[in-house]
Amino acid sequence: MKYNINVLCEANRDLYEIHEYLSEMGENAPKKFKSNYEKFIGQVSNMPFIFPQYAGKPNYRKAPIAYDYLAFYKVDKKRKTVEIYRILNSKRNIENELI
Repeated sequence: MKYNINVLCEANRDLYEIHEYLSEMGENAPKKFKSNYEKFIGQVSNMPFIFPQYAGKPNYRKAPIAYDYLAFYKVDKKRKTVEIYRILNSKRNIENELI
């Protein structure tokens, strides 16, 4: 059974900022990121537990997207929903960025 995907406001803001940043690198960088992000969405929709728990905050799972960016999400089994909280560069202080 497929899980619904809920991209929270912070993650949407992250996506916008990532797109703006990658656009400065040419047109291929944002396209690659978008393609990998769409692949990630398909994977977690079908298999939400495919990616490991994040050791810093084990109630989150983390998934690599592209260019050192990681998606952080939680799975709600009862509602059959994946909630994407943030998409962050792995070089940031991630634990401070996650709720």
